[in-house]
Amino acid sequence: DIIPVLIDEFYAGVGAQTGAAVLEIIGQIGGYQATQLFFELVADSSTMPCWREVAERWLHQDEML
Repeated sequence: DIIPVLIDEFYAGVGAQTGAAVLEIIGQIGGYQATQLFFELVADSSTMPCWREVAERWLHQDEML
């Protein structure tokens, strides 16, 4: 599964734009691990705003399915 690799890459330390791109890829793949990551990012007050926006959007889209 590629999601754990992408999550590891994300947490290894990426810039704002690269992190947002990794989150977009994770969101497109979807699944339980993606949803968990997005919930964690939304709940964490130290999350970069651009990452929070991506996470919130994917969580909202997931609710629509």
